[in-house]
Amino acid sequence: MPKYQCVLFDLDGTLSDPKEGIFRCFRLGLRAVGLDEPSDERLRAVIGPPLYHSYTQMYGLSHEQAESAIAAYRADYAVLGYRQNRLYDGVLPMLQKLYSAGLFIMTATSKPEGPTLDILRHFGIDKYFHFVAAASMDLSRSEKNAVIAYALDHAPHCPREQILMVGDRHYDLLGAQAHGLNGAGVLYGYGSYEELSRCPHVCLAASPDELCRFILHS
Repeated sequence: MPKYQCVLFDLDGTLSDPKEGIFRCFRLGLRAVGLDEPSDERLRAVIGPPLYHSYTQMYGLSHEQAESAIAAYRADYAVLGYRQNRLYDGVLPMLQKLYSAGLFIMTATSKPEGPTLDILRHFGIDKYFHFVAAASMDLSRSEKNAVIAYALDHAPHCPREQILMVGDRHYDLLGAQAHGLNGAGVLYGYGSYEELSRCPHVCLAASPDELCRFILHS
């Protein structure tokens, strides 16, 4: 029997590559408050943290400006942005194997629940998830620590050492540590090896297949 009986997955940068839709919608949000960002390289940092954090901490928007930017972002993302996304190679067979092995599979993403469900359904992988833990549309549950806490409220009753948090950014691994969970980082997403290796982890996987083998054979 695998050591881990429950797996929490981040979404953006872990299960799917959201770059095209997020970059375009984030720029729309900036334009809504009179700003611009032509650099794709700088925008890589907005994949992972909550939108409010990205607009206020990375771009210095006020609370009111951030709300306007987020509204513009979400209006487009709900219609087109979430479709400008691709599932990473190997994710589908990974989910199929974990599900077939009887693991309890959840999301733990800072993306709001509506867009998260849209993406899972768009790729036809929603059937592999026993529960979708995501951010709320307001700011009451947006940071990764709060999302993980929400996920754990709906996780099966098993020891914390049997629950694994998987993600591509330090927010995921540090969030796991804060809740007494093991964390696994994926190196094909938006966090660098340097970023992830500095955080507590039990695995840094170069591919979904490598991650799957670690989970099932730990």
